[in-house]
Amino acid sequence: MDGSGFPKKGEHSVGVQRQYRGALCKIANCQLGVFLAYASSRGCTLLDRRLYMAESWFDKAQAAKHKKRGVPKDLVFKTEPSFDWRC
Repeated sequence: MDGSGFPKKGEHSVGVQRQYRGALCKIANCQLGVFLAYASSRGCTLLDRRLYMAESWFDKAQAAKHKKRGVPKDLVFKTEPSFDWRC
């Protein structure tokens, strides 16, 4: 399991905020994804991926953005290590 960031500009993508982006070695506007992969001596494959939404995206001021961008109403904040990959 590992995370990766995607630089973003503007305010139209879900989960975008100023956060640390390793490849840029700085804090910048970006989305973060969490990826679950499997690797062995015979090969590797991507098993699952999730968009990570920072805790700030779950305050009441963001409710209008959630509705406008199609974020599920029952989505709750989770830290990266607490993702449930069985869903």
